[in-house]
Amino acid sequence: MTRLIPFLAILLLTQCQQGEKAADSASTMGSAESIDMAAPSGTMEEKVDTWIENNDYDTALEWLGTQNGDNPDVKRQLEKVWLNYGYHSMNVFDPAEMRTQMNWALTCFAEVLTLNEQNEAARGQIDQILGVYATMPDRGPDPDVMDRLAPFGY
Repeated sequence: MTRLIPFLAILLLTQCQQGEKAADSASTMGSAESIDMAAPSGTMEEKVDTWIENNDYDTALEWLGTQNGDNPDVKRQLEKVWLNYGYHSMNVFDPAEMRTQMNWALTCFAEVLTLNEQNEAARGQIDQILGVYATMPDRGPDPDVMDRLAPFGY
């Protein structure tokens, strides 16, 4: 038994060193590689739909950012993620944070229009939010948000 203790100590030390090396290599792995490893299986659309269902918009946007931005399918998926992110921002929030959430929703919808100026859903939501603000004196979206909307006629 006493001969087994040094063997166990050496085994424990080598395992700890291997664990540190694995942790170091994992921490230096590129973000695109780590996103691909964590990405749901399936087609691009299936992956994006899964992230949207889980309200994981940032991961979807980050993953799509690693794809070919000239690909029309990537652009359609980006449009879908930004649109759903805006809807989510409008519907899930603390009432005390309404202005922050509406500013973010408007920013999301502006991103949709950057990808497709004709997107009726985004325009409808922008009109709705701005319509609500129009009923509240001395209230409105942040100026930088309005600057983002200006190229689209707002």
